[in-house]
Amino acid sequence: MVNGVGAVTTAIVLLIICVEKFSHGAWIVLIAIPSLVYLTRKIHRYYLSLDNQLSVKYCLTDVKEFKHHSVIVPVAGIQQPVVDAIKYAVALSDDVVAVYVSLTPPETEKMKKNWDALCMGAPLLILESPYRSIIEPLMEYVAKVQHKYKEGVITLVLPEFVPTKWWHHLLNNQTALFIKGFAFFKKGVVSTSVPFHLRR
Repeated sequence: MVNGVGAVTTAIVLLIICVEKFSHGAWIVLIAIPSLVYLTRKIHRYYLSLDNQLSVKYCLTDVKEFKHHSVIVPVAGIQQPVVDAIKYAVALSDDVVAVYVSLTPPETEKMKKNWDALCMGAPLLILESPYRSIIEPLMEYVAKVQHKYKEGVITLVLPEFVPTKWWHHLLNNQTALFIKGFAFFKKGVVSTSVPFHLRR
């Protein structure tokens, strides 16, 4: 009863102050406090949900293995880092394909002519890109592979070279960064980088 009387009294005082001082800034309190309460409750529910989802619900021995492992190596040319990336990819799976997005016909013909699957370690797949986009055709191909192997997993192996100076990073590997960003939000797709360290 005491708590009830106190709550009613406080509510009446609050109402009077809000009416009398509304134009003097009380409206800010009316908006801010409910917003903060709502925000903190949402954050609390998020952490409860996060804790529930991250808790261990089964052991590794309780789940089925992936029925297929597809490894895709996006390539921009015939380079030593590409060979190293494919070497790593072959160690992961027997299903490895190098993917080249065609932006200009002359460069594409040059790639077809010079690509030696025996030397490079994997067959080359050419993806057409009418709008000169690298990410979109690659993600469409990933979606096709996912549709083909519904109970499989896909690994994107990205050849990246490591410059000797920090500011050189701003000039290189931007495409790989975008690919990793897109892959991060696709379920069943893993991206990994194979670094090639440049000499000084």
